[in-house]
Amino acid sequence: MNKRFVSTFLIAFLICAASNSEALDVPARPEVHVNDYAFILSGEAGSAIEDTLSNFESKTTNQVVVAAFESLGEENLEDFSIRLAEKWRIGAKERDNGVILLIFKRDRQIRIEVGYGLEGPLNDATSKRIISETILPRFRQQ
Repeated sequence: MNKRFVSTFLIAFLICAASNSEALDVPARPEVHVNDYAFILSGEAGSAIEDTLSNFESKTTNQVVVAAFESLGEENLEDFSIRLAEKWRIGAKERDNGVILLIFKRDRQIRIEVGYGLEGPLNDATSKRIISETILPRFRQQ
């Protein structure tokens, strides 16, 4: 092997290793709908949302999960949300009808990750509208 190839390979390896070491850990798949790792919800609010999402799942079979984190750190929002969705596998396997609402408190970022089975009624445009017209105004109101 030539020295240039080896040098390029080593640099690429080190970059990958460095980026992986700074990646946000994906928690284990939760048993509940509300996962507030950033402690942004009061116990009462978390319980109310949990009840609402549980009832929604019972009526529709669609599963919605909330995951609130303190910060993304050096992580990319889209990359982390995909890793989380792949690990958690929210929704029924045969329907792919899961939704994850991700909130990153310190970064002030929110994303809705939707399973393929719900992309018709909950497409990117609808998700963005829900975030900008419903979620963000309520966060501003505390």
